[in-house]
Amino acid sequence: MIIGGGDDSVINHVKFTITHKLKRTIAHKWYDGFEDSITFEKSDADGLSFPYYDALVITLRIADTDVKRIMVDDGSGACIVHPRDLMRMKLEEKIIPRCITLTSFNNAVERTSGEIALPVLDGGVTLETTFYVMNQETAYNAIIGRPWIHAMRAVPSSFY
Repeated sequence: MIIGGGDDSVINHVKFTITHKLKRTIAHKWYDGFEDSITFEKSDADGLSFPYYDALVITLRIADTDVKRIMVDDGSGACIVHPRDLMRMKLEEKIIPRCITLTSFNNAVERTSGEIALPVLDGGVTLETTFYVMNQETAYNAIIGRPWIHAMRAVPSSFY
């Protein structure tokens, strides 16, 4: 979940954002025309061991590079990338310094060091995605959250 916005200030070339509550109005016009169904067959689960409680981890093509170990987190309101991957892609100069506060499910507070917009390719669709840069050690190179999942009209399933 991202908590931030409004009244931006800059200190030492880093943009800080003051925390406040956001009110959003959502129009569902775009989704009204759905006629297709998503179904899974028993054979879709062939080869999986049950019970299966692991995180949904995928590989995506980001900025012409295959990035492995990306966690799909439909509980996250942000897309996050680790700076080591941006250095590997030689994109560290494109990071825009920006500090916002991210709060996890246990109310732990972390701050970002920047943001970067990168093209993400999946299923033949390329989507320009804003990633927040966090230098926290994790088992994942990136986290894809609701902004990307919804924009891609994806239905994440760790079962199938």
